[in-house]
Amino acid sequence: MRYILYFIIYIEFFIVLSITISLFYICIFQKTPRDCGFWCWVDEYLPCPYGNGPCKLRSVTISKKRFYCCPLSKSKRERGCGFLKWFEEVNGESSTSTPSTTATPTFATSTTIKDLKIKYKIELAVAQAKMEMLQSITEDLAKIKLKK
Repeated sequence: MRYILYFIIYIEFFIVLSITISLFYICIFQKTPRDCGFWCWVDEYLPCPYGNGPCKLRSVTISKKRFYCCPLSKSKRERGCGFLKWFEEVNGESSTSTPSTTATPTFATSTTIKDLKIKYKIELAVAQAKMEMLQSITEDLAKIKLKK
């Protein structure tokens, strides 16, 4: 059986469909001097409990410890609804397991109509890539003659 990785290029990030069908974003300039180290699971976001949309994923400048905050927050003084939750509390993982920047950009944190259109186009492309991968696996399994 063959394994295929699907790469979908969109704007400035790759979306990678891995063998385990887990999706993640990586910096388009990976392994070059311009690599920012960005890496994020596609579904790595949390909705604001006060109904302000998907939370922003940020990190503390010094320790790089990641946290979710209100999507309306703009600075330390303007915190939106004030919601804050540490990344590892939500995902049960170490926040240092993935590189991060001071404001990790993800399409999940979009709040404008234009950004949401981009997000849904990406989700459609991801769904199509998953379907192609599953179809390929199904075809490969059909070729294998198993004795009962």
